[in-house]
Amino acid sequence: MTTRIARGSGLLLGLVMLLLAGCNSSGSSSSGSSGSRSVADIQGYYSGDISVGGTRFNVEGLVAPDGRYFFYRLADDTSFTGVFRNDRDTGGVRSRVFVDDGDARGEGRVDLLVRRQSTRLDGDYRVDLDDGRRLSGGWLVDYEPDVYLRRASRARASGLYDDLITGDEAVLNINSAGELFLQSSITGCTAFGRLRVPDREVNLYEIRLEYADCRGSRRERNGGIYEGIAFLDDTLGPDQLITVLEGSSPAVGRIAFPLVFQR
Repeated sequence: MTTRIARGSGLLLGLVMLLLAGCNSSGSSSSGSSGSRSVADIQGYYSGDISVGGTRFNVEGLVAPDGRYFFYRLADDTSFTGVFRNDRDTGGVRSRVFVDDGDARGEGRVDLLVRRQSTRLDGDYRVDLDDGRRLSGGWLVDYEPDVYLRRASRARASGLYDDLITGDEAVLNINSAGELFLQSSITGCTAFGRLRVPDREVNLYEIRLEYADCRGSRRERNGGIYEGIAFLDDTLGPDQLITVLEGSSPAVGRIAFPLVFQR
């Protein structure tokens, strides 16, 4: 899958300094993370990498004003979800992170410093998966205002989308009222739900889907209600709606999975 990880330019760096005064600033120094802040200061879209055993993998993700976040690893669609909380000891943020790579799942901890006037999250994580593997490494992602500082609306997000990453040949329809319908000709999955716009001033949506009729490896989603935050990337080329949904599967318990659709 090809996604939009590379975007940096001198102009973008200028925009970071000019636009973050209201939405994404904390008064911290460019070299550290001192001073009080709220997790709301780090809301936004981020891209960068999360390493495992010295190997770096490109990721992108979203942080909501209340600290909810998702990141997904582009190489293998591994999902990272959780809620950031303030860390008074370091001045950064921390979280119990849930990781799902489609084969195994587990929880761990992520501890991040907030750098460059709240535009960089930099730190470490460690997770024990239920198949016995231990994941640990570095976390380095940068805020990108060109994606996040865009108005959101149901009208802007509505339309017909095709699945871009899973191979399920799923189609997602969003109508003008924010009602969602997903169907896959490969897995048989159908899902109904809603899309909400919590704040029209930024590119953040809330999605809820309930799955049924899935076959094969997707059967575990049946009967579960899955929720997540999402963003609409309409800055380059075909529009992409990107989210990670998380919920409790009646069959296997807690699961998370990315959905990337192209309009």
